[in-house]
Amino acid sequence: MTKLDDLFLQGRVVVISTHLDDAALSVGATIARVASRGGEVSVLTVLAGDPESSSPAGLWDETCGFRTEGEAARKRRLEDLRGCELVGARPVWLPFPDEQYERRSSDEEIWAAIEPQLEGARLVLVPGYPLFHSDHLWLTELVLSRLDLNTFAGLYVEEFYTSNLAIGRSNSLKTLIKAAGVAAHTRFGCRIQPPPISPAIERLAAQPLEWIAVRPNRRERRLKLEFTRAYPSQLDALGELLTRRIWLYERASGGELVGLVRRSRKIVDAA
Repeated sequence: MTKLDDLFLQGRVVVISTHLDDAALSVGATIARVASRGGEVSVLTVLAGDPESSSPAGLWDETCGFRTEGEAARKRRLEDLRGCELVGARPVWLPFPDEQYERRSSDEEIWAAIEPQLEGARLVLVPGYPLFHSDHLWLTELVLSRLDLNTFAGLYVEEFYTSNLAIGRSNSLKTLIKAAGVAAHTRFGCRIQPPPISPAIERLAAQPLEWIAVRPNRRERRLKLEFTRAYPSQLDALGELLTRRIWLYERASGGELVGLVRRSRKIVDAA
């Protein structure tokens, strides 16, 4: 079995984040581990928004208190800069808008902006499951269909969504009971099984994937919590209990889950 730590120490790691905060919520501890062990890690946010735009805020940005697309992009980039500094990562932002706004660029133009940022990367991590958000599914399909076969790719579990699936989003008694069930899973040594991948992504990934759980230590868990809290414009709207649900989900699943994509014999032999 491949050890993910071996990949961390053999070159650059690029974590592709659809929006500003996705990487922190899903693989914040993994990013902290890469940086702490001497790896060079970049967080590439593709839909980081246009900071120069004066377009009226979309529905989500308006809910978060912003007046324009540009105001939201500027504020969230500052949050991302602070969050990445906490875990030792380098933030990279591309000025493309999310689904709230008109895309304004073709897939070819967006890939032309992404590709140079992956040069020299030993490992590229992309969203993998459940890909409920249309932006996430689109981006993963875009990257996997064009990524150089000599680059290791990994699909990471999107813990914001999976924790909601496992536990729920409210503060009701039903949610607390589900959370207790997740905790009991851990107590009795059970683990959430590796997640299913959509047929479209499965074809691009050339299953079977090799699933690895990055189990955070105490320091990495603390850094991930600080990382996620660096995005108050998002977290305030999503709810502070989100971080607790993610922690419980990780306890049951064994850590941050990454499915390694093996599409090249050259890469298999090198590992």
